[in-house]
Amino acid sequence: MEYDGFYCTCDHDVIHKDHKLWVKPPRSEKKHTPQQPRLYCKKCGRLKYTGSAFAREMGYYVNLLNEVKRKMDLLYRRKIIKRRMTKTQVQTIIRDLMNDDDFRDNFSNQSFSQYDLFKSTVKKYTNIDDCIIDSIKDKYV
Repeated sequence: MEYDGFYCTCDHDVIHKDHKLWVKPPRSEKKHTPQQPRLYCKKCGRLKYTGSAFAREMGYYVNLLNEVKRKMDLLYRRKIIKRRMTKTQVQTIIRDLMNDDDFRDNFSNQSFSQYDLFKSTVKKYTNIDDCIIDSIKDKYV
């Protein structure tokens, strides 16, 4: 399968718009989103995400990871943290994100869940606080 921004194991054969499923929103979105009809994939059964926080491409997270690396280098030079992020850690984080099908799927995924997975993967391989990653994301957006 070729790379076209996102790639997933399923090619998402979407049903006809007349056969949508009525789906209740999750509790966190219940105030803003009423029950509504949603498209789904015939092959894998995933529902199409219809919110405003669309999934981002992998390049966004690679750039964000480079910003995290720069920030860690700066904090290391200032003797605030004890270790820098290595190239191997960067490559391992990118490989983990690329191997996750949910992360790469722009049909059913949203940017908030992508960011949560990104943050947990970075924390798995580096010893960095949440507040540092969040501050970089807030400035980067």
